[in-house]
Amino acid sequence: MRACTAAGTFPRSAAVLPDEPCVETMNDLAQLNLNLLLSLEALLAEQNVSRAARKLGVTQPTMSRALRRLRDELDDALLVRSGQGFVRTPRGERIHVSLRDGLQALRRALLAPAFHPSTARHTIALAAQDVVGVFLLPALLRRIATDAPGLSLDVLPLRQTDLLPQLEGGSLDLAIGVNFPEAPGLCRHVLFRDGWVCLARRDHDALRSGLDIATFAQLPHALASPEGEGAGVVDRALAAHGRKRRIAYRTRYFIGAALAVAQSDLILTMPARAGLELAQRLGLSAHTPPLALPALDVMPLWHARLNVDPLQAWVRAALIDASASPLGSTHAEPSA
Repeated sequence: MRACTAAGTFPRSAAVLPDEPCVETMNDLAQLNLNLLLSLEALLAEQNVSRAARKLGVTQPTMSRALRRLRDELDDALLVRSGQGFVRTPRGERIHVSLRDGLQALRRALLAPAFHPSTARHTIALAAQDVVGVFLLPALLRRIATDAPGLSLDVLPLRQTDLLPQLEGGSLDLAIGVNFPEAPGLCRHVLFRDGWVCLARRDHDALRSGLDIATFAQLPHALASPEGEGAGVVDRALAAHGRKRRIAYRTRYFIGAALAVAQSDLILTMPARAGLELAQRLGLSAHTPPLALPALDVMPLWHARLNVDPLQAWVRAALIDASASPLGSTHAEPSA
């Protein structure tokens, strides 16, 4: 192995084979001006200083200086005269092939990846409450089946405490929920603003005259709490009126709660858009809540690193379109 000077070049008097690399020089890319690699690629490809200069849009003296510097850095002539032109040295020949392929691979890596929905193959990991599956995911699945049949959805339970690490770590592409707070590194987009509706069995005796706050507080309630614990928004609104309700059935799932309501005297308060759809499908009566409840901004949440990813951008756009699609069937407005 040849010795290198402190500057990384060989002593000119060293007796060495011409194709042995200087390990110190070639391994220390930090000391090599990587901008010279483009000049080196052009020089070795064109085997002509003038044509290499035109290829990179620089002057011939600039390219000549680059060639001299490359010769010093690599301790090889790289190009030598032969007849009326230049030819690559053996080492220049080897560098030419490797550098050409390496820079082509780098250019491909730096280009925005081509994305065609019709040929894409990917699984989107999405966290959402089950209520989203009532009105939003079916429309999204129809869009995927038509335009991107190679995409799949992996729908996971929505856990607020797990969202940040899942989105940051990449195990989750997207979350769909309500009223997500702003957070550094996360992006959101309001799909629509939803309200609330109360569901009950259609022949419920206590509701023949409508639903007032006294009746509402007295009835046994089903509570769908995706996080599984804690007081709900309805409890806080009732407390502001000095009232309490009795939770007779608590579950994590709105659909399960609605099924229980259909076969009992329970009443369920849930997001209006999905609730009205469930009311029609299950034959339930829908009522306007007898107290003011905060609006629900339904939105997707994703990590900022996926902002310009073409696949993820397509999925988000399809989700926006799905949110504007009419429900699968016509439903009645809630009664007072």
